[in-house]
Amino acid sequence: MRAVKKTGIKKNKSKKIFISKWEDIENGEQLKTQLIEASKEYKEAGEHLKQIVGEDSIIHNTFIGMRNIEKLESDLVNKDDMATKKTVEFCKKLKALTKLTGNLIHTHNIDFLLIQRTKSMVFNTQK
Repeated sequence: MRAVKKTGIKKNKSKKIFISKWEDIENGEQLKTQLIEASKEYKEAGEHLKQIVGEDSIIHNTFIGMRNIEKLESDLVNKDDMATKKTVEFCKKLKALTKLTGNLIHTHNIDFLLIQRTKSMVFNTQK
C-alpha cells in the first residue's frame, strides 16, 4: 500500500468564533460606521472613474492602478491627467476598504457575512 503525500493543509485548532451581530461587538456601531463610510467613499470614487474612462475600461484601470499605484502617484505630481488621478483615488479607496475588512475579520473577529451584508446595503442603494 502506498502512502498519500501530505498536502500542507492545516486544521484550525483555535476554533475562533466570529461575531455575527454588530450589537454584540465592543464599539460595534463605530466599526459599522467606519465600514459604511469606507464603502461609500469607494463607491463614489468608482462612479467618478466610470464617468471619465467608461464602464468597459474601469476594470483595466483598476488592475493597472493596483499593480502600479506608487508609480502612478509619483507621475501625477507634474501632470494634470484626470483619468490617472481618478484611477489612483479609486485604487486607494479599494485598498483602504480591503484593509478595513481584513482588520474587522482578523482583529475584531467579525463574521465575513455580516461585513458583506453591511457593504451590500451601501452598494445596492441608488443615489
